[in-house]
Amino acid sequence: MSGLGERGQRVKSDNNKQNWNQDDFPIVCEICLGDNPYVRMTKRDFGAACKVCERPFTQFRWKAGTNGRFKTTMICKTCAKIKNVCQVGLLRGGE
Repeated sequence: MSGLGERGQRVKSDNNKQNWNQDDFPIVCEICLGDNPYVRMTKRDFGAACKVCERPFTQFRWKAGTNGRFKTTMICKTCAKIKNVCQVGLLRGGE
């Protein structure tokens, strides 16, 4: 009886969450990634709203390069793929 509530009725999933992005790695260009081949990223599921479509997405944060500053993803993966841009700096030719 999986998927049934206590009264035998089906539990409906939240329709809004079906369109949210939950990813394992962002679409990032080499400039935003930095010069260090070993990057330590933090991941926050549904950490921010996309600047383009305003849907929640998985937010990534890391330090770009040895003397770089912290970078954060700004748009969702879907918008980055549609516009063919990096999720951070919004430069052409993401992944």
